[in-house]
Amino acid sequence: MKKLSSAMALLLMASGCKSISHQELGSELAATTASVPDASFPHLGFAQQPSYLANNAVILTFDDGPDVENTVKVLDTLKSKGVKATFFINSNNFTDLNNDANAQALVRRMISEGHLVANHTVDHPHLPTLTATAARKELDGVEAVVAKILGQSSHPLTLIRAPFGEPFQDNDGLTLNGHDAELANVMKAKGVHVGWNLDAQEYNCQSSHQNSATDEQNCVYNTLINGLKKPGQGAYGVILMHAVHSSTAAILPKFIDYLNANGFVIKTTEDAVRGKYGKSSAEVLGGAASGGVFPPPAGTITKLTVGQTIRVVSRFSGKCLDNKDGLKTDNNPLQLWSCTPNNANQFFTVKSTHAGLYSLVNKTSGKCFDLLTGASSNANPAVQKTCSTAASQQINPVASIQSAFTFKLVSDKTCLAIKGPSLDDGASLHTWTCSADPQEQWYFVAL
Repeated sequence: MKKLSSAMALLLMASGCKSISHQELGSELAATTASVPDASFPHLGFAQQPSYLANNAVILTFDDGPDVENTVKVLDTLKSKGVKATFFINSNNFTDLNNDANAQALVRRMISEGHLVANHTVDHPHLPTLTATAARKELDGVEAVVAKILGQSSHPLTLIRAPFGEPFQDNDGLTLNGHDAELANVMKAKGVHVGWNLDAQEYNCQSSHQNSATDEQNCVYNTLINGLKKPGQGAYGVILMHAVHSSTAAILPKFIDYLNANGFVIKTTEDAVRGKYGKSSAEVLGGAASGGVFPPPAGTITKLTVGQTIRVVSRFSGKCLDNKDGLKTDNNPLQLWSCTPNNANQFFTVKSTHAGLYSLVNKTSGKCFDLLTGASSNANPAVQKTCSTAASQQINPVASIQSAFTFKLVSDKTCLAIKGPSLDDGASLHTWTCSADPQEQWYFVAL
């Protein structure tokens, strides 16, 4: 959506929109001397050519969804083209996400198909018209609804985009002061703010071509390709689009074809965060430093029962043990991925071996948790293999802390750990020297 200026946002306060009064805002500003240098506020800015990305890198982001018409078409196109994107969602904008089962299914689909779900506030307000407390509630509300949808006790959304980019677009690269600084601190406590480097401007195209859907679609498409041109000639980086516009859904297949035909490489928002900060958004927030921030999910059990089907959830990242791509082949990697309901790639049946040891059989493949080699050394990757009596398939779960367990492997020589450790979807797993670190701690969650 085309942003409004900060001056316009202040005028909205006087017009009775959902906002705080001049008096309340004045009191809030008088009570603070906050100042946040741009360098200390984690965000991806608005420059057309970001220095932390290659000049052929593009990142597809979609705001304002989900809706049950156009978001579906966008997802269908992304799936058919094999492209991953980021969806900055509202929980009370085009749909009431808290109560709309069809919209909730779309969020689950986004996650299950490998997209990133990010926070765009509950109501899509002009943040400069809200108190810092109200702005925080706008972010908390989306997190709560997403956690409810995904069936997890915690699902932090560490990528954020302020509606209209306010107030950060006007201050990109500058020191933020007063109320803007307070809003920056709200964002900073929740994750990395994501601006954009090219705007599809669907709203402008819609208003200027009200009588012709074809002209509106051409307007959006031409805005994008004229902005990008060829690698090194125009803008690149994060592209702002809107999942709720029919014009966007209509031109997306052709636009992706243009990107592929002209040497652009489609990346993810997390790639951009890593390009700028050298780590994921969760790590920027402090997840890697503090570790173990995820409490036991609902349904956590403290004893395995043979024949029971469970999820295995990381205490470090809150993500689930997952059979990568649902393949049924030996040596297919096991990874971590955002937990999603009804995803059999993340379901494991408990099988007894002997003397208190267990094996885990993946529901999709029928194969067992195993290690790439039988070695007891560090950095032995976790994979699946045909079930056998091999020692590398035998897990000794040892109670650790807060209902979590460590997985002792290969005759208790090493433990299952997250490589890196990474908080990202697709994080690899391997053996490592046993310790009390959260990246080696796991919850068993009954289905």
